[in-house]
Amino acid sequence: MRVGPLFTLAACAATAYGQSTFATCLTSAKLSPDAEVVFPSDATYADAIAVVTLEFSYKPAAVVFLGAPEDATVALQCAAQFGVPTVSRCGRHSYASFSVGGQDGSLVLDTTKLKAITYDKKTGLATIGLGNRLGDVALALDSWGRGTPHGTCASVGTGGHANCGGFGMWSREHGMFLDQIVKARVATANGTIVTASHAENSDLFWAIRGAGPSFGTVLSITIKTYAQPSSVVRFNYTFPVVTEVNTLVNCFLAFQSFAATDAPPPLGIRILWTPLPTGAQVWIHGLYYGPQAAFLSATKPLLDSLPVEPIEADIYDLSYIEAVKVIDTTGQLNSTGRPLQAGNTYFQSVLVPNGQPMSLETWTAYAEYALNTPLPADYLAFTEIDAFAGLYKGRPTAISAIPENAAAFSNRNSMLLMQLGSLSFGADYTDEMFAWARGWRAAITDSVAAENGTVKAYGCYVDAKWTAKEAHSVYFGPAKTTKLDKIKQRWDPKRVFNYPHGF
Repeated sequence: MRVGPLFTLAACAATAYGQSTFATCLTSAKLSPDAEVVFPSDATYADAIAVVTLEFSYKPAAVVFLGAPEDATVALQCAAQFGVPTVSRCGRHSYASFSVGGQDGSLVLDTTKLKAITYDKKTGLATIGLGNRLGDVALALDSWGRGTPHGTCASVGTGGHANCGGFGMWSREHGMFLDQIVKARVATANGTIVTASHAENSDLFWAIRGAGPSFGTVLSITIKTYAQPSSVVRFNYTFPVVTEVNTLVNCFLAFQSFAATDAPPPLGIRILWTPLPTGAQVWIHGLYYGPQAAFLSATKPLLDSLPVEPIEADIYDLSYIEAVKVIDTTGQLNSTGRPLQAGNTYFQSVLVPNGQPMSLETWTAYAEYALNTPLPADYLAFTEIDAFAGLYKGRPTAISAIPENAAAFSNRNSMLLMQLGSLSFGADYTDEMFAWARGWRAAITDSVAAENGTVKAYGCYVDAKWTAKEAHSVYFGPAKTTKLDKIKQRWDPKRVFNYPHGF
């Protein structure tokens, strides 16, 4: 265990929480031999608080790297005693840097040393320590010939992913990552570890599947796994630069129609596009979990309906684990030694409800804004538009087949998931860049509102600019917000787990 000089901590950390006394509590606590406590005075502090989104950086009062699950209970008792807001961290991928508190002066409970993964052949269930990244889980399950649906970025931590949603290319067939959870071990605000499942502490189990950071530090989860398909098709279609707004809009309309009713569950498919000074560069890519002949048949209606033809088609078969590597783009699944890829970025999202497709006018407003509003200097904008949970042959796919009230996660009955991303190549993400990015999403929401419609958002792509009230409204809605407030009062009435979007 490493600690820093307390007089330096007192000078560096916010005194409003009585941090020197809090530090004494942590340094005198009976933590496991593998635990590590890092304070602002320590040489490793900068590494301990590193984030992926540089624009949102904060200074925690302390970071506790848990050496054993029980370390969380000891640290939480100190946090509760001295009123220090606490957050949990695994992969450091929070777009709003909530993994270091989202504010200065927090306690960060880091789970990255909790790496155990076991598999029960009789049940097909795997138990995963939430120090693992998605790539670690994929590699471990592959050794047993198994897989589970999760996101495409292998370096994302399982903790945040399991708590906010966990959409990926296999989700339309088997559900999101959080839909696989059958049991969790959770360190709660009163410093105890409990089991949460449908049978035990069912209200906590409901809450952590969608709003987990407000309710505890999830230490491990037991999840469903699936036999790997014998082959997976990787595909990428590149289209010529689209110069006309109406052509681009017709691409979106064709994709939306396909995603709403015609995309089969084994197909994970997205449009990726970026506005350029000369027009729009468009790709369609993804994975199909099955034979290539079935993939070609499934996607022919979409390709036939597009107003432009691809200039390049890259289609090939892979094993399941090779597909996980390829879709990650880096090819490195083992998180050991994998550097944190940080940048000045900002992300937003839109979920388009089933049965309420975005209109021609809304798609036009969205496309016109991107192509006709000058981009700031040193700036790249893009959108990923995923087929999310539409129907296929009149039946719901796996995400929307699960009842809306099954967990805190909301808006699962959506046909499209849009991630609007942007990054600065300069030293900062400027106010001009924020204004451009927020105007792009507003082009959608303003048009939808004018038509008396609605769109929602996806909590894993957290918008750092929203207030808690705005986030709760869009991510959860009024009924679930009320229920989560009540569960919070039971499990964490003093708001030990506290961050800008927290309950």
